[in-house]
Amino acid sequence: MTAGELRYDWSPDRYLRYTEGCRNADFAARDDPSRADLRARLRRALDRLPQDAFRSRAPVVFALARRPA
Repeated sequence: MTAGELRYDWSPDRYLRYTEGCRNADFAARDDPSRADLRARLRRALDRLPQDAFRSRAPVVFALARRPA
């Protein structure tokens, strides 16, 4: 059995687009001006984070079994 890690480095822009596009109720329930305000506030908050805060990590595990001949 081997184990590894799947990594994905997001950018603040890509993360914001992903968050907004996931049928997020906070975005969907707002009118355009309110949605733009939420987007701007979230963008300012994301800009304060270090780049490594945007690294997604998920364990990858692979196991192979063989039946005896």
